[in-house]
Amino acid sequence: MDTASTPGGVTAGYAPSNIYNLTTRTAGTYLGPAVQNGYNAGVGRDLTLALVDQAITAVRQNGGEPKLIITGLDTYDKMNQLLQTQQRFMDVSDYIVGVGDERTYPGTRAGFQLSTYRGVPILPDPDTSKSLSSGNAVLASNLYVLDTDYMEIAVMYPTQYVENRDYFSAGKLVLRGMFVTMMEMRCLRSDVQAAVKDINT
Repeated sequence: MDTASTPGGVTAGYAPSNIYNLTTRTAGTYLGPAVQNGYNAGVGRDLTLALVDQAITAVRQNGGEPKLIITGLDTYDKMNQLLQTQQRFMDVSDYIVGVGDERTYPGTRAGFQLSTYRGVPILPDPDTSKSLSSGNAVLASNLYVLDTDYMEIAVMYPTQYVENRDYFSAGKLVLRGMFVTMMEMRCLRSDVQAAVKDINT
């Protein structure tokens, strides 16, 4: 969470979304996200295209190229409303995962179709983190501008099925099973990622 907007009590079920923001650390603040005004000290503000444009520009100024915008369904709707009132309509593009220069072969249908803003695909995700105001009110979903070339998911071990048939420890005749996997999301360059937070609902 933003140090300027750390709430007194965290709402149940709310996942803090700023735990990897290195600008809140005294050492290595240069490793923070590309846009530094993405936070508004826990005060809600209206989403504007200027905020999104600034995030995209900041990523490019740091040597990155925005590949994906992720936001919640509520903020996605706000963005659509902003574009519609100005008679600007978003195009549709295919988002294809790649690393560096490696991409799928031309003509291969991979990825999925997404609306775009300034050529950057937008992925609405209902599980996107939300900000908290300084008064502990839940605000709208955050908006993230990502250069996915510098993000990866490391797999410690692939998905496995684990089963327990110990009836004595369970105290009944039951069969318990679950799927287990262990992964870690890594960001190799946080200075080419940007976030816009503290958006009004």
